[in-house]
Parts: sequence; C-alpha cells; structure tokens
Amino acid sequence: MTEFLTQTIWVVPIYSWIGAFLTIPWATGIVRRTGPRPAAYFNLLMTLFACIHGWLIFQASLQEAVQEIQFHWLMVADIDISFVLEVSPVSTAAMEFITSQSQFCGATLGN
Repeated sequence: MTEFLTQTIWVVPIYSWIGAFLTIPWATGIVRRTGPRPAAYFNLLMTLFACIHGWLIFQASLQEAVQEIQFHWLMVADIDISFVLEVSPVSTAAMEFITSQSQFCGATLGN
C-alpha cells in the first residue's frame, strides 16, 4: 500500500483539473437551472479527495526513507530530460499544507 501511495503522488495535483473539468457545464452556461452551487460542490469534493490522498501519502512517507520517482520525458541520443519527484516527509508535508490551505481558504471565501 505504501509503494502504491508514493507512486501515485503525481495524481494529487490532477484532482484540481478534474474539478475544473467537471464544472465546465456551469462555467459555460450550459446548465442554468441549478445555479453555480453544484460547481462549487464538485470543486470542494475534488479538493477534499486531494487532501485525503495527500494525508495518506504523508502518513506513509513518515515511515519510509526518502524516495525519488523519475519520469523520463525525452531520451534522444545522449540527452535524457527527466522529471524527478522527491517523496520525503518534508515535501509531502508541504504538499499537504498547500492542499489543506486551498480547501479551507476556498470554503471561507465562498461564504
């Protein structure tokens, strides 16, 4: 389970894109009968999913050594352009702090 969580750390920022995609019908005016409220619910739900996923990753990273996940973007001849994610208690705590703040600030600003 711990390895699965650390390998899916890249999914946490994707939750906000999913929330934005789900709110397109309200943003473009396709759905007008319900008002903008369901769009806010979708965004809060996706932020909550990101917060829970980040919390589970943070808990798992406390018990593990620092890990690096490398994504090869471009490999041509002798050139290797890669994207490296470091999964450590410090980086996951920062990710969780930012995710939690966006949820609580968004909920506070919405009222």
